[in-house]
Amino acid sequence: MAALSSSDLLAAWDAGRARRPLDRALWLLWATGTDAAQDLPLADRDRRLLRLREALFGRQIALLATCPGCAAQVEISVDTQDLQRHLGDCGEVMVETPDGPVTLRAMTSADLAQISSVPEDEREAAACDRLTPALPAAARTAIYNAIEAQLAEAELTVRLVCTDCGTSWRETLDIADCLWVEVDTAARRLMADVADLAGAFGWSEAQSLAVPAARRAVYLAHARGI
Repeated sequence: MAALSSSDLLAAWDAGRARRPLDRALWLLWATGTDAAQDLPLADRDRRLLRLREALFGRQIALLATCPGCAAQVEISVDTQDLQRHLGDCGEVMVETPDGPVTLRAMTSADLAQISSVPEDEREAAACDRLTPALPAAARTAIYNAIEAQLAEAELTVRLVCTDCGTSWRETLDIADCLWVEVDTAARRLMADVADLAGAFGWSEAQSLAVPAARRAVYLAHARGI
């Protein structure tokens, strides 16, 4: 996946910054030209986000977590390609129910948005009805168990070990949230660069962003007296 240009990254940041975390991930994918990103199975969506992260910032993601055993800060670096290999399949599955086999399609961002909009005590039924329309009531338990298993397959987890006390545990990595934090930081850095170039040379945002990154860095060094 190609990296976003500086102007495309700023446009995606501007469109997504006031939206829900779920929608921000979709804005980043739409900015790359991904059609109907809201209808991608969650595992497929996260694979694309990992590829985008690699294109924008490289393969290594630095994570910081707190040890549940001794509260020490634990740092770890994870590889985007390793994470992609750990994501489960995202196709349809057959679920055996008291009423016979039922086809369960993969959950998407659009499904999550719809399910999260109903009261919490109604979400199990909403999830079943959303993914398997016209489902007999007696089959819902089996289907919901399969949905939870499907979500677990689409979840990224990272194993950590505390060097201070030896505690081992797993943390969930929300790549959509992680990538958005990095995009937010990069966008704000770009805007600071634009402001400095405007002050030094009178360039517009479009003019500043049109300059290749390596040359822009040289201009910024002159503008900042480095």
